[in-house]
Amino acid sequence: MKKPLHYAKLLLLYTCLLMATNLLKAQDTTMAVKHESAASHLQIFADLNTDHWLNMPDSIKYKIIRARGVNVYMRYDIPFGNSRFGFTPAIGIGSFNMGSNATFSWGGDDTTRITVVNSSYKVNKLLVNYIESPLEMYYSNKAKTPLRIALGVKAGYLISSHTKYKKDSSLKEKIYNVNNLLTYRVGPTIRASYGWFGLQAFYSLTPLFEKGLGPDATPFSIGLTIAPY
Repeated sequence: MKKPLHYAKLLLLYTCLLMATNLLKAQDTTMAVKHESAASHLQIFADLNTDHWLNMPDSIKYKIIRARGVNVYMRYDIPFGNSRFGFTPAIGIGSFNMGSNATFSWGGDDTTRITVVNSSYKVNKLLVNYIESPLEMYYSNKAKTPLRIALGVKAGYLISSHTKYKKDSSLKEKIYNVNNLLTYRVGPTIRASYGWFGLQAFYSLTPLFEKGLGPDATPFSIGLTIAPY
């Protein structure tokens, strides 16, 4: 009678070990799926802009070839359950790159003045960079090649700036840390894409320069957006 009892114990032990092994495999599979799912919501995307400014004198003309800005962000999609809507926080670097016939100078009262460059030149531009965070609400139709529409707002903090002037190969000038730039920018964004490519726009609710200390320039940008799906 002892042998059948011994075999029964061994069978019970084997069954428990088999169940424990299957449970551990199931947990590993679940964790892998969750990890893969989380990674699929993390994306890097870029905006290629043409930059503009409003409220500038009529004599100031921008050059669209020299007014090219680039934004690069990392975003994380947070879907609202199984719906087609969601929320996307992001962080990255944004730029405002204005090529024009405007030059900046600073007087004894520390204000930033703008004048027109009357002589010929190859390059004359202002470049401003921000670290910024776009926050967007989006709609996606969840198709194989998805249509995505997003509305949001972004806020940025000034990290660097400079002007660049090049008359010819012998005369080049860069001035860093342009005076009286506002140290932040805030404004609404809109984005619409199909698959990897789309259109986007940003309008700044804040001026480029501090009030009363520089030109009353209001930046806005329109361009392409490129993002994986």
